[in-house]
Amino acid sequence: MGEIMNQNILLSFLLAGMFFSGSAVARLGEDRTDLVVNAVSTWFVDEEPGLSNIPNVFKKLENLSRNQVKILAPVIWEGYAKSPLAASLLESIPAPGPNEKGSKPQRHDMDLGEKVMPFYFFGREVPTTKRPLFIALHGGGSAGGSAASPHAWSVNTREWAAQAHLARSIYPSGALYFVPRMADDNDGRWYYNYCQDAYDKVVRAAILHHEVDPDRIYLIGISEGAYTAYRMGSFMADRWAGAGSMAGGEPTKNAPPENMRNMAFRADIGERDTMFDRVGLNRRFGEALDEWQKGDPKGYVHKISVQPGRGHGIDYKPCPEWLFKHTRNPWPERVVWKVIDVQGRYKPQFYWLALDRKPSAPLYIDARIDKAKQTVNLMVEKEGPDGQRFPAIDVDLRVYLNDELLNLDQPVRIVRNGKEVFNGQVSRSGAVMLKSLSERGDPSYMFPSEVVVGSP
Repeated sequence: MGEIMNQNILLSFLLAGMFFSGSAVARLGEDRTDLVVNAVSTWFVDEEPGLSNIPNVFKKLENLSRNQVKILAPVIWEGYAKSPLAASLLESIPAPGPNEKGSKPQRHDMDLGEKVMPFYFFGREVPTTKRPLFIALHGGGSAGGSAASPHAWSVNTREWAAQAHLARSIYPSGALYFVPRMADDNDGRWYYNYCQDAYDKVVRAAILHHEVDPDRIYLIGISEGAYTAYRMGSFMADRWAGAGSMAGGEPTKNAPPENMRNMAFRADIGERDTMFDRVGLNRRFGEALDEWQKGDPKGYVHKISVQPGRGHGIDYKPCPEWLFKHTRNPWPERVVWKVIDVQGRYKPQFYWLALDRKPSAPLYIDARIDKAKQTVNLMVEKEGPDGQRFPAIDVDLRVYLNDELLNLDQPVRIVRNGKEVFNGQVSRSGAVMLKSLSERGDPSYMFPSEVVVGSP
């Protein structure tokens, strides 16, 4: 209780210094905290708040100290949790049901605009601490236009039930399970844009409302779902502690292995699963990860398990159990990011990096933190038609920073493609904290500082 009171007092002093001349601290207290909470809550109306319309109360929250950031962060989170956006997330993903013996999971439906995604959401135990979450994608696929309605194909209905049964019976206990059904059987793919929207919504809601640890969220899939564990595992690697493919496989062009530098990845495949060259794809992907790890031993935790004597049906227990042991590091000292297009969409943020517009060609970014030298080293390149890479000169990059990555009380140096592009003090800003939280709804990615880095 005393700690809370001290934080309120410190926040009062902080806001007093920002908004009042003279001695006005006596008039402050919780009213000033409420000012910030209400400003945040009013701003978070929908999933795309107007970033140019940052609340006025935040425009003066500049040049903050490290301690002021620590005080302000939970206040911003409280405002976010009380916002209309937070209420809509809870409506989309309500509280999970129990997973008791003899119980049946309750079906819910997520509105994704033109599509509706049925899902089960349940957990085995009442949490005493923040708990892990698995997003578990079923097998099946596309009905090829023969399904009379979006949810009419019996194959996907059967596979959905099978995935739910595995989650309720053999996957690790103590976790929550989000088990969606294919939203459109004639599409039959888990990586389409509306599916990407669903994953984002689930992660945001789970962290905000359902006591989920943002650093223990896992994506797993079987067969058709396994293809997307590869694709979205790579594409959205900053979201996951780990991704697991079971009885699927993808070429590296669809799931760049370099993106998995800071995420645990496991694939289980039967040695006789040769249709579509699934077992071959897994072996080659594992070889690619081996090569990346050889040059970077601190990254690329992975395991490719070829199950002897198995075909397309495998033992589904080892993969999620292995993933369950891994935790996300949201602030790695090295980020490798191949920016690719998935269904006409690119990912604008990745760990502590961000792009504000889609690049015109595949983009390669290798970003490294040198704490001893207070330096961020960036390599930003594009790939030409001949496969050769060259410096990207038309791409602006945002580098987000916090005091876990560098000491922001000291000057920061940023080098891009070998040339210094920034050298100076970086301000901690309440507006940047608010903006960065809005982008992913993840408290680990509420950064106090950013530097926009153009070409030298």
